Amino acid sequence: MDESNLPFVLTGGPGTGKSTVLGLLANQGCFCISESARGIIRQRTNQGLPKRPEAILEADILAYEKIPKCDNPIFIDRGIADVLNMLFEIGKVDLAEAKRRLSIYPIQRQVFFFKP
Repeated sequence: MDESNLPFVLTGGPGTGKSTVLGLLANQGCFCISESARGIIRQRTNQGLPKRPEAILEADILAYEKIPKCDNPIFIDRGIADVLNMLFEIGKVDLAEAKRRLSIYPIQRQVFFFKP
């Protein structure tokens, strides 16, 4: 990833407007990546399987790796940093591993937090 155009992260609780803003940004020509967690959780729940945060991380990494080189801003709905925090909170990843992953998949330091 070209460090001159790292993605911005939109984060916050469900129903706070992240997806709506992401759609508006996409309409303005920005490259946007939608949240992967919702679909994965729904699919696993429908199959009677437990939620698996590791699957969300895998999907977010794949999405990040597909970001094209572009001049327009890039926005991600939650993304790798969010899921790494979730994995850290439940003890599935330690701080050193989370930092290592974020060094591989960097984001802008400015994060847009959507309050409930």
